[in-house]
Amino acid sequence: MALSSCRQRPVLYDYVPVDPHGWLTTDTLRFTLPAVPADADYTFSLGTRFNSQYPYEDLWLVLEQRYLSVRRRDTLHLAMPTEKPTWQTNGISYHEAEAPVTTTHLTPQQMPVELLVYHVMRHQCLTGITEVGVKVE
Repeated sequence: MALSSCRQRPVLYDYVPVDPHGWLTTDTLRFTLPAVPADADYTFSLGTRFNSQYPYEDLWLVLEQRYLSVRRRDTLHLAMPTEKPTWQTNGISYHEAEAPVTTTHLTPQQMPVELLVYHVMRHQCLTGITEVGVKVE
């Protein structure tokens, strides 16, 4: 009986590719959270997948939530692990980094929620980042 009351998680788990020529400060990645199963607190996490062409030890990202008339921004500092690759393809090592950003109370009436992600690094063009993702659970 208890198992039937559990909601499925995550509500959204989506990675999108970044331009292989580099991620510009003017490039905004967009995700849409079309529905939530219930009125509850949801945790947002950002993740990146990158290769050895990424020249920095960290990454600063902004997650902006837009729903109804609400605009909420959270800045996230990701430490980029370089010691052990997550996987290899065609001789290229790839790494992953993920961190929780915020917890937000959402209701089905607030849907859809648009999520925007962009970087706020000093350099305009970041190379080596292959995908950026959002997880909502």
